[in-house]
Amino acid sequence: MSESFSVSVMSDGFCVGSVKTITHISEDNLNKAFLGIDAEVNRLQVAFTKLKSRLQGLSEKTKQEAGAEAAEIFETHVMICEDPEFYDESLKAIAEKKINAELAVVKIADHLIETMKSMDNDYMNQRANDFNDLKKQLLQFLTNPDETDTKNHSQEKFILAGYDITPSELMSVDKNLLLGLISQVGGSTSHTAILAKNLQIPAVFEFSNFQALNKKFVAIDTDKKRILLEPTDIEIQEIKTKSEKAEKENQRLEKFLNLDSKTLDGFLVNLESNIASVEDLYLTEKFNSKGIGLFRTEFLYMKSTSAPNESEQFKNYKTILEHQKPHSVVIRTLDAGGDKHIDYLKIPKEDNPFLGFRAIRYCLQNLDIFKTQIKALLKASAFGNLRIMFPMISCVEEVIAAKKITFEVASKLTNKIINDDKTFKENFSVELGIMIETPAAVILSSQLAKHVDFFSIGTNDLSQYTCAADRTNKSVQYLTSVYHPAVLNSIIQTVENSRKVKKDFSIGICGNLAAESSLTALWVGLGINHLSMNPTAILKVKEKLLNLSQAKCVGLVEQIKASETNTDVEKILN
Repeated sequence: MSESFSVSVMSDGFCVGSVKTITHISEDNLNKAFLGIDAEVNRLQVAFTKLKSRLQGLSEKTKQEAGAEAAEIFETHVMICEDPEFYDESLKAIAEKKINAELAVVKIADHLIETMKSMDNDYMNQRANDFNDLKKQLLQFLTNPDETDTKNHSQEKFILAGYDITPSELMSVDKNLLLGLISQVGGSTSHTAILAKNLQIPAVFEFSNFQALNKKFVAIDTDKKRILLEPTDIEIQEIKTKSEKAEKENQRLEKFLNLDSKTLDGFLVNLESNIASVEDLYLTEKFNSKGIGLFRTEFLYMKSTSAPNESEQFKNYKTILEHQKPHSVVIRTLDAGGDKHIDYLKIPKEDNPFLGFRAIRYCLQNLDIFKTQIKALLKASAFGNLRIMFPMISCVEEVIAAKKITFEVASKLTNKIINDDKTFKENFSVELGIMIETPAAVILSSQLAKHVDFFSIGTNDLSQYTCAADRTNKSVQYLTSVYHPAVLNSIIQTVENSRKVKKDFSIGICGNLAAESSLTALWVGLGINHLSMNPTAILKVKEKLLNLSQAKCVGLVEQIKASETNTDVEKILN
């Protein structure tokens, strides 16, 4: 009988195989004889030089296997190696404390890591793990320089397990032999997670007893968010069947990669990507998405200990816009708060943060941060097709205020008076839109449409606010069905209201419901021509789209409006 353990998912997939556990240099045995300041400084300088050379090699390898954006992880690591706070302080510790190179690295690195981990910021906590990666590699070069890579001499395929599988450990192994990853710590936005997704390797974390897995036979099932220790023959066959089915499905869907996303009667739907960083651009290429329907800028803020300046933001926006040209890129302004806590923004602790001081509400009261972002966005707009989107709108006043600030920033950039849509568009080819994710925005959709160029319906938040049901709470999951009539009717109402204002008003969907292929017929019937999703879902939605007739889909709308239950809706759509 196998043992089953719940885990969290970094990258989807299925695999079965024996486990190879990563072992690291023990920091308990580093107090070696001190060879003298000059000798220890020389040892550390050589170790840093070797490390930078290795990182540059990993960067080139990553470019080939996971894309140029993913390779920036190792380019950043090279910069950290040259950071005086790390490099110079480590050398200084040898001279001042008269300790060996190993202890100097541990002392300085641990101080920096603890500083990052002490921040109430998930992203910075995970960046500390990347910093820890460099410490491990330096210790390896200092104590056993000939064994720096994770090797598998048997040439048998394996699952890699460790306390914190680092980017360098992942990219050092032969990808033809690697089946999957099991880590004790990690996260869905960590650099290791980004690499695993780009390489399409199943990866899980939050499994504490990874050492017990060494040389054991294990199955990873991200569909059920679990790993199985010593799975039975029946369980092995189940996982293999899932894996084979997923592989066949991926191969089958590849034939749609270069086809236009049109219905049988010629209705074109732009299938776009949701991304959170420039590293995600690799997946947009892989699945041939036509633009970015949602760039979540809050992750730029979560990367740092202070708000990113105009130059940092401009560089990111410019990279994405140039990469996607001529397709449009919807960049959402800062959506902090709720489940995206950023310590330095000092958003007060709230009993119900999802209904509190977040997103546009925060930005309108913190104008320095908001104006800096708007300025960076407008300057970057010269390099592509930019659409700016304001999140969490609940009233017309918020839209008017956000646009007024945008016009003020635009006026300073151009040295012209810009105070309305006409004068703004004469100077910038940027569309301004809002997210529809609150019931208030649905009810006011006809009024809101008068003030913006487009809507993007955020179905994740709209679903939980409409049904008053936390989508992460298993006890109320029955209220979060993709077929809930109230949610679908809210979307229908939004589309119909806005089209009364302007017949060809642009509307997209950027939440999970955009990737739900069983709903594609409804979106086509409504005339929605922008669907944005995780890039991996694009081909499945495209396949559905290619087999639909818009003329026939139009009739679904009235049927959905008359439906009473989830079951009614599901029967109509399927």
